[in-house]
Amino acid sequence: MHPLHFLSLLLAFISLSAAQSTGDSFCSSLVCVSAVKTSSKVTYTLSRPSASQDSDPGFGWIAIGFGSAMANSPMVIAWPNSDNSITLSQRSASSRTQPTVTSSPSSVATLETAQSLVDSSNSTISFSFDDTSAAAAVSLIWAYSATNPSSSSASANLMQHRDAGTFSLDLSKALDGATPTSTGTATATSGPQSTQPSSSEPYTELQRVLIAHAAFGGLGTMIFIPLGVVIARLLRTFWPRWIVAHWVVHVVLSLPFIIIAFALGIRATNLTYGPEASHFFSDHRRMGLVLFLLLFLQVIFGSVIHWTPASHRSKGVFKGKSIQNLLHPLLGVAILAVGWATCWLGFDEWELFSGLGPVSRGVRIGWVVLLGIFALVYLGGLALLPRQFALKPDRQLRHQDSKEQYSLRERPSPPATS
Repeated sequence: MHPLHFLSLLLAFISLSAAQSTGDSFCSSLVCVSAVKTSSKVTYTLSRPSASQDSDPGFGWIAIGFGSAMANSPMVIAWPNSDNSITLSQRSASSRTQPTVTSSPSSVATLETAQSLVDSSNSTISFSFDDTSAAAAVSLIWAYSATNPSSSSASANLMQHRDAGTFSLDLSKALDGATPTSTGTATATSGPQSTQPSSSEPYTELQRVLIAHAAFGGLGTMIFIPLGVVIARLLRTFWPRWIVAHWVVHVVLSLPFIIIAFALGIRATNLTYGPEASHFFSDHRRMGLVLFLLLFLQVIFGSVIHWTPASHRSKGVFKGKSIQNLLHPLLGVAILAVGWATCWLGFDEWELFSGLGPVSRGVRIGWVVLLGIFALVYLGGLALLPRQFALKPDRQLRHQDSKEQYSLRERPSPPATS
């Protein structure tokens, strides 16, 4: 531990020892938590182990929560800021999602500035709660991220934790005026996969999953789905086999890519928060679910339309087109919009969960350019609607003629008469 950090901790415990202090401490490979109990309050101090600092300097943020699981445990999340100030954020979460700020916590954490220290290599943050109850054992959870929120706001977005676990402290242990040396009864369980790459590999498992998710999802939503829509809009008036190309793009490319992206998104959430976590807690994730379901529905809907004889469909309600034939393209445009929105919302989550920095401005510009290109092409294709409606009766007649000719060829010859 840095000498200045040790001195600040030592002064804190000496000043509290006169009040018949009791307390305990815990250290994992990433964080250290100590607690000192007096007759009026409990003071918690968060720091990084010196061994961890050698290979992974910095503080990022550290959180402790009062309970045995993340869900519904009151938390205090602390981090140093660039101006050497310290932010304490009291939050909670109903499941394994990013916790939100608790506006009126039952116990308010007070920053102990005299016992806290911020410097360029490490920080020690102390805070206290008013507590006049008898000292006893307390169950806690901890979490650590090496990525600082880069904001002093208590509601700042947090990069997902690198690791997490549970431990307990016995606040009835007597102190001898020095820093407690007990490690408590810690059971530091392994949390989500690290978002920081080790020296032996360029990316963590979570980062590899997110990169693949972005690749499959981006190609599916920004290239293949729009391509299938444009094929149906433009080529149907010029190429009788347009339906084959439309089918191949959506069934062979769009649908598998979206299925893979969806599965990778589920895997990323499991790596981040655990398999029991709620998966659809953000706009990006909810839109992804809607896209997944609508695309499946559209493929089924289109197949039913294609293989259902025209005579069995509903009667034409507009320009001779049945309700099914009207709804199918409208649903396609809706899927196109949902896909593009899902992709854009994913840009906002990339920095928060990948640890690889924000999405570059060039990628966002590329999104806008592609959107503009496909929009212009599709709107231009609407000018072909009169030609489409004019060709429709002629194609239906040719289709009926071919069916009759086929029927005549297959019809058995009458028996010969004597």
